[in-house]
Amino acid sequence: MNETDNVETVRRLYQLTNDGNLPAVLSLLADDVELFLYGSQRVPWAGHWRGRLGAERFLIAMGGVAEVRDHPDIIVGSGDSVIAVHRPVVRIRSTGRDGSFNCVHVWTLRSGLVVRMREYADTAAWEAAFDASGA
Repeated sequence: MNETDNVETVRRLYQLTNDGNLPAVLSLLADDVELFLYGSQRVPWAGHWRGRLGAERFLIAMGGVAEVRDHPDIIVGSGDSVIAVHRPVVRIRSTGRDGSFNCVHVWTLRSGLVVRMREYADTAAWEAAFDASGA
């Protein structure tokens, strides 16, 4: 796959995730995919998720506690890597609070499938959205 195809795969992943199409999202992930999302235990989907089952658990954990809308502002590809710069909007179901923060995803693809994704985000903003006190 070339850079253009990889960028389109990542664009499609965001759209499918926004649409809640879990089977289609999982079909674009390699069997040995790894997802790295940094943050504290306060954020239920933070952590290192391995394999398609781990990715499915991550997506279910995120969808269970939050409504997420993610539309990247910039997506660029270089070889097997794709970088997305964005500002997702997240509504935490338990608090009703919205979180909006700067975020970068670094995707690695192999043969048209995602093998790794690392998220670099404002973790303090994530955690603030989970704060029921509104502080």
